[in-house]
Amino acid sequence: MTHAVSDKLANSGPTGSLMSSFDRVFPQIGADGTPYDYYATVRNEAIENGRYVGWCKSRDGFWLVLGYQEKTRA
Repeated sequence: MTHAVSDKLANSGPTGSLMSSFDRVFPQIGADGTPYDYYATVRNEAIENGRYVGWCKSRDGFWLVLGYQEKTRA
């Protein structure tokens, strides 16, 4: 991935989105004791915004890839 593409992806989308603040180590736990509702909410936000790839600022930063086609291209 070129710097121009990675810069565009890193700076796209709202700062307060769940994708940008996603915590892969300590995800939010729901009432049923699992993180599945949280994962579904993050996925649904990505679908609504049409953003399946984003930069997460937590834990020193990492790429979060949610779409199947995006994962196969990565």
